[in-house]
Amino acid sequence: MPQQRIQKIYRVCLWLFATVLWFSVFPSCRSASEEEGFISDSPEMIQLPSGLWVSKYEITQAQWLKVMGENPSYFQGKNLPVESVTYLQAQEFCKKLSEKENRLGAMQYHLPTEIEWEYACRGGTNTAFYTGIMIVAPSEEKYVDSAANKAGWYKLNGDEHTHRVGLKAPNQYGLYDMHGNVSEYVLTDSTRKIVSKGGSWYEYADGCQVHSRNVMEYRDRANQFSHFTGFRVVQSAR
Repeated sequence: MPQQRIQKIYRVCLWLFATVLWFSVFPSCRSASEEEGFISDSPEMIQLPSGLWVSKYEITQAQWLKVMGENPSYFQGKNLPVESVTYLQAQEFCKKLSEKENRLGAMQYHLPTEIEWEYACRGGTNTAFYTGIMIVAPSEEKYVDSAANKAGWYKLNGDEHTHRVGLKAPNQYGLYDMHGNVSEYVLTDSTRKIVSKGGSWYEYADGCQVHSRNVMEYRDRANQFSHFTGFRVVQSAR
């Protein structure tokens, strides 16, 4: 075999080896970084057309830990939504975060009202999910609803635990996980009931629609919490 041909085959083999090495090693490094992701340890706020500022993600465990000093969550992970916190603890987080960042007046953090939450969730749409209509009856439990599956983690795709925030499709305002993952506390004046919105990994699709609400009796304000309830924060000019 001519020497030139041997050298050509050698160069081709070397190129193929280098190509295989690149795509087998370096993409995996990038994917790991992307999978881990970066979520700020302070809430990233998005201003909606109404002027309302809403946290882009549900409050994460890293954000909670930075403000409150301990992490009570059942499912542990810095970029997982915080859960196993009470309604009063969520309000205390808002107060401490406002103090920490010197937020005054209307720009203090607080829980959204139910009206504010639904406005933020819809993202300008009028469907059950901001990703579309629910096309499966609630009784058809084995069928994964496409709109719910695109928007969030719920009973049929959540594998019975919370997930890293921001993995599902955002709404038109750029907000993530408004449907599913963890149900979110909303501000209420009632001394007898606690309301949360959006559904969670624990519920079927019909419980994660924009108009769905979880209502709990306000039996023990200091100790009432669940592994599927968290929250996000807002700021509004009131």
